Amino acid sequence: QRLTVHSRYLFTLFSLLPLWRLRSQYDLILTTSYNAALPAWIAAFFCRKKVLVVFHEVWGRLWFRLPFFGWVQKMGHYLFEQLLIHLPFDGFIAVSRSTGDRLAWHGVPESRIAMIYNGIDYAALNGYRHDPPVDFTYCYFGRLGISKGLDVLLATSARFKDNYPESRLKLIIPTEPESLFDAVQKMVARYRLGDHITMHHNLSKEALYREIASSHCVVVPSYSEGFCFSAVEAIGLGVPVISSGRGALKEVVSGNHITLASLTPEALYDALEKARANQWMQEPGRRFDIN
Repeated sequence: QRLTVHSRYLFTLFSLLPLWRLRSQYDLILTTSYNAALPAWIAAFFCRKKVLVVFHEVWGRLWFRLPFFGWVQKMGHYLFEQLLIHLPFDGFIAVSRSTGDRLAWHGVPESRIAMIYNGIDYAALNGYRHDPPVDFTYCYFGRLGISKGLDVLLATSARFKDNYPESRLKLIIPTEPESLFDAVQKMVARYRLGDHITMHHNLSKEALYREIASSHCVVVPSYSEGFCFSAVEAIGLGVPVISSGRGALKEVVSGNHITLASLTPEALYDALEKARANQWMQEPGRRFDIN
């Protein structure tokens, strides 16, 4: 049953009634962090059902070090995350060792944590060949989030395009949330990156994979990752990855890659120079099959 609610926060409220109406039709609730978890637990508690939660990330006090949010927003999200972690779910499924370790560090009994990696459909990646253009082109793709490191990426690009004016940044992002998209546009204008950036929105999977495969590398400058589909898909396409190494990135990144010494514009600039010179670290490929 799909709810036509255009806000994840409203979903928290409006999903309770369908869960209550359907209570006689299920034995178990499987939910996910963040916004679905609270109504799922409430419904399970009052309907006396078992409930499992898939936790994608645990940020803890990282909330207070991230850009784009004000202090009140950061505190509200931090407290909500703490509430979810301390609710007595029957089981917690972590999508990486990093996420599982964070759950345990915040007090979830290890006996209630199972680690199951996310999986991707590698068959969907067949038929694409890594074929970058002559001019160095680095790519960011993924959702807009406050933890994705776009502030670091765009600050780095301002310096990189001055020293390598022929280079290009391929930015593949959605236009929502509107507030974050506006913030990205303001940074692009402030750093005068208009001629340096090629921006794409709402691509089909096929078009997305073509754009990734026609880039020299993919950049994942995240402050934290609970798994990171972007990195795993890029690696599956045979495209090298520059990553922050934060969270689960150290578990999932393989093949030709560079890990930042620190999450700063200076470290990312050095990594881009190494990528431009084809100076990659190499590691046997890791696969995360759906099965």
